[in-house]
Amino acid sequence: MSPIRRCLCGVRHAASLAVTAWSARYAHLREVAREDVVAYLDTLHGEARRTALCALRSLFGWARRTGTIFRNPTVRVQGPRREHAIWQPLTSVEINAAIAAANTVQARVFVVLTAIHAARPIQIRAMQLVDLDLAGRSLTIGGNTRPLDDLTYRVLLEWLEHRRRTWPRTANPHLLINQITALRLGPVGHTWILNLRRLPATLERLRIDRQLEEALATGGDPLHLAKVFAISERAAVRYAANAQALLQPEPGPSRHGTPHAGDGYRNDRWLRPTRRHPGPKACIQYPGTGLPSSGQRPTGVLAIRSKEPVMSFDVPGACTLPTAEQPLRLAEFDNLFATAVRRVDQVSTTHARLHLTGPAGLTDRVRDLAARETECCSFFTFTITPQEATDGEAVLDIEVPAAHADVFASLTQRANAVRAEAMS
Repeated sequence: MSPIRRCLCGVRHAASLAVTAWSARYAHLREVAREDVVAYLDTLHGEARRTALCALRSLFGWARRTGTIFRNPTVRVQGPRREHAIWQPLTSVEINAAIAAANTVQARVFVVLTAIHAARPIQIRAMQLVDLDLAGRSLTIGGNTRPLDDLTYRVLLEWLEHRRRTWPRTANPHLLINQITALRLGPVGHTWILNLRRLPATLERLRIDRQLEEALATGGDPLHLAKVFAISERAAVRYAANAQALLQPEPGPSRHGTPHAGDGYRNDRWLRPTRRHPGPKACIQYPGTGLPSSGQRPTGVLAIRSKEPVMSFDVPGACTLPTAEQPLRLAEFDNLFATAVRRVDQVSTTHARLHLTGPAGLTDRVRDLAARETECCSFFTFTITPQEATDGEAVLDIEVPAAHADVFASLTQRANAVRAEAMS
């Protein structure tokens, strides 16, 4: 039996039980009053109460429209409020499994647009070529224009090349086509992508996780969510409430010296274990994004929005860089660490010295990046000392206040990790 048929049978059964109970006292539905409905519902609880109220509203609504009764006794009868489930962030294992399953070029398009831009599969299938502005680095999804990040740009270029090479003369205006729709003008069907079915991180789950991650990163700001993802106010408030529930500390016992929510201090051991985003992120901490174009399984910072990035720190209110620009800034730092850093000297817990080597103009490039980073994260102090011998060598000193030592440790850890990966 299909889920819809099972639901209809349940509603019909709930209505028949109520009518059977009333038939012992009344001869017609007109005699049933609001008090009778409330009294019957008081005998039920949870899902049974919700189903019965839905069935009775449908029954008496139909009877009122057909003139069988003169008034609807279910009007203004309140049912139990349905508590929304608290979504938990996806784990690294679940995300890596989804990435590994995206082993075709079209699957990678779906994964990237869902995991980064929170696009629904129906919106992705409806996208047309005119929705892409590669020169202007933007794309339109469901009528919402968004900036085009480097990862999405590379994946879309890969798909467009595959599309041009496979169907060079198709007249279909849609972005995604297959061997059937290439001869027509309509979009691909919803069964075209089967790679992620029966995985914990399906496309819909990746979309939810992307919006939840944004809510966690902004401390549960519904206005920000509505603006970034063009979702309804109701959906934005729900994601914000979900994030705030995850960000709330778990109340612990107050005896035997164990912390309690009212003890006046905070201990991370007493937070929800699923809480991976304790507050707004600094821009160079934004989890790395990357999806290989040749089918390899990504590792480390190449995992899409990795839940356990190399850098992980809490800087409440310290970063003013827009969320959409954070992956691009992270990519700039990764590129600098991979191509120019030759040695990292740890002077102290708040001071590191990076020895850089590169082509002419390296000093100006580093100075520009440091200036832009200081604008959004004012606690950083960058000092660039060019070497007299050549313009391609410089020393970059990075210092932070003692309060941001954890941020600094994550930065140096990432610099060493990216440099080691580039040299291997």
